[in-house]
Amino acid sequence: MGYFQEVRCVRCGHPLGDGRYYEGCPICQEAGVNSNYTTVYDVTGAKLPGQNGEPGIYRFRDFYPISPDVAPVSIGEGNTPLLKLERLGRDMGLNNLYAKDETRNPTLSFKDRLCSLVATMARQQKAPALTISSTGNHGAAMAAYAAAAEIPCIVFTVPYVPDAMKTLMQVYGAYVMVCPTAQDRWTIMGQCVRELGWMPASGFQIRLLAATAMPLTATSPLPLRFMSSWVERLLLFSLHLQPIATVSTVFTKA
Repeated sequence: MGYFQEVRCVRCGHPLGDGRYYEGCPICQEAGVNSNYTTVYDVTGAKLPGQNGEPGIYRFRDFYPISPDVAPVSIGEGNTPLLKLERLGRDMGLNNLYAKDETRNPTLSFKDRLCSLVATMARQQKAPALTISSTGNHGAAMAAYAAAAEIPCIVFTVPYVPDAMKTLMQVYGAYVMVCPTAQDRWTIMGQCVRELGWMPASGFQIRLLAATAMPLTATSPLPLRFMSSWVERLLLFSLHLQPIATVSTVFTKA
């Protein structure tokens, strides 16, 4: 049984429930306010993260709102090495300087972590398509994971996207739509989300603020005293895809 309880508005407390409010809390929107969501957990009797026996980022599945009967969309992301930078650390006077080598992920980007979770949630919700606004790694990663999930992927981008990235998205099977401006891509993407029911893998109003959050794998090799603050940076936010939200975690006890 997972530790995840619910997602609720930080302003009015309205629970997200099964709703798919990709533009913030609808209750607060009626009052003319764009409000964030927060995730709530019950960690009574919780074990240390990463002890469920699953590989990669799904070692922390107990923190994700994924149904037990849903198979994760995974192509080997996570478990990237945390490398100690001896020489640079010595030059900077730091005894414990580390770098997380995210180029070891399947599409060479840390975005694979996010996209694995998004594709898994799309599978759970039976989304007809995944869509994203991107000019690079995020779009390529989403295309790859959408292909693994056998879900169509539509990437909205701009004319100045590097040819290499556009080709990579297409190689993974995405439909790449080049829009005149960045604002155009967000506008069209938003219409597709609202009218066609596509699941967004990025923001289409303002940037997805939590998309770069690193899950617990970033600190799992370190002593426990370094890990507590990182619990609040889990990628749970990405599973609910609230484009204007930031992550703030609330722990509760029964």
